[in-house]
Amino acid sequence: MRHFLVRKRTDLKNRIHNIFDNEMFHLSNVLTDVFGKSGRKIMDGIIQGTPADEIMMSIKGQVRIKKGGDIRQLLEQNLSVYALMQLRHSLEVLRVLDAEINYLTKVSSEFAREHYPREYKILLTVPGVGEIATFTLLAEIGDFNDFSSADKLASWLGIVPKVYQSADHNSRRSITKRGSRLARWILIQVAHAAAKRKVSVFYDFYESKKDIIGKGKAAVALARKIITIIWHLITNDELYEDKYARPKKIPKIPTVKIPLSFTIEEAIKLFKEASQILKAPDPGL
Repeated sequence: MRHFLVRKRTDLKNRIHNIFDNEMFHLSNVLTDVFGKSGRKIMDGIIQGTPADEIMMSIKGQVRIKKGGDIRQLLEQNLSVYALMQLRHSLEVLRVLDAEINYLTKVSSEFAREHYPREYKILLTVPGVGEIATFTLLAEIGDFNDFSSADKLASWLGIVPKVYQSADHNSRRSITKRGSRLARWILIQVAHAAAKRKVSVFYDFYESKKDIIGKGKAAVALARKIITIIWHLITNDELYEDKYARPKKIPKIPTVKIPLSFTIEEAIKLFKEASQILKAPDPGL
């Protein structure tokens, strides 16, 4: 249900973008996220007929400093009555969807923590797996012990390639896409998130594949690797540890060679330098 509402919210956001584009009101060219705090304040101000100066005062932070001129130029434009009506109703529905999605997220997370506490904890240790991905995988897969191997779980999720055999020749093509479409989708999102963490075995795996088979197939391959690891972790009741991550570069500490013996002249020179330092006033006092 949550996923269904998220898709509807995405459709509604695209409709709002179309409303602005039809009016040549290119807010998306000014703001990175039209539906962020600043974008919502601008849209609410436009609907309520708030003066441009008041709308600008409601926007705080770096957005007003960096984008203030562009935003003010946009606010000088007038939207048609038809566009304002569509925008007002769309934002009202969007607020309802946001509230329902937040509620379902909270309920799903609480249910997962209560009924699958150990699996919930294990999944959150895997790079790229967040709260939403955790309860989504638990809801779609259920008991991981129902699958006798990680390969069977991957096959059930449809992230294994189709194999065609002709005589002694085997050819592999696109993935089968069987099983839970939602679980497969969330795994791909997890793979993209995990591939961005540079100091991890997942990042190394993705980088080694993308130049050979492309970014899309590399993400699918990483998703299969992740679900395989998840199956082993949950069935063996272990937390994830990235033992094979590339070690951080240790800065080289310069070494100073200290002579084992001093001549009389060197010792006198050192004492003179030390006495000058001791006599000098302390800058910190």
